[in-house]
Amino acid sequence: MNLKQTEYFKRLIEEKLAEKAAQAGRGTWGNEGEKPVEFIDQATAELELNLNLLFKAREDGQIAELLEARERLQEGIYGVCTDCDGEISEKRLKVKPTATLCVDCQEAREKRRSP
Repeated sequence: MNLKQTEYFKRLIEEKLAEKAAQAGRGTWGNEGEKPVEFIDQATAELELNLNLLFKAREDGQIAELLEARERLQEGIYGVCTDCDGEISEKRLKVKPTATLCVDCQEAREKRRSP
């Protein structure tokens, strides 16, 4: 990966991290002070809380992946497949900057997982 590509992906990852941080700042994780009056209100409130917690967990996972990608960039191993040590295509990294596998290795893993 050349310097121009490295700088491009560094900016892309930093932008995505900033976006995730902004989304986390807007998150609402339940209305602890409100007491639902009726059973349906309580069920709805619990469902909303559970969904918000699931969304937060998903966001946390995406942030962790972005931080790992930034670390790989700093170590000079960004864009290298963790299975075959081959190069991950620039096209794939533009679509999924957190990719750790080349297309061939990703497809092989998916085939092994499917029945």
